[in-house]
Amino acid sequence: MFVYVPGRHATTSQARYWISHSDGLTLRVVDQAANRGHWVSLGTYRFRGTRRDYLSLADVTFEPYLAQRIAFDAARWETR
Repeated sequence: MFVYVPGRHATTSQARYWISHSDGLTLRVVDQAANRGHWVSLGTYRFRGTRRDYLSLADVTFEPYLAQRIAFDAARWETR
């Protein structure tokens, strides 16, 4: 699974992506500021193929209030 970090407005170093999959719920923290304009791998997961499979991006980074921005654009799944 990959996410695309936009080239603009992505200044947080602690974007928190949650992935719900067959084996549970996984948190992946991405440094968006260092990966602007790039696809970033969140890892490989097994999915059920139901509504219980999802990807979400939290708006909580634990950085000072209004100090950084979270940006989002697209997600990509690849079969293996």
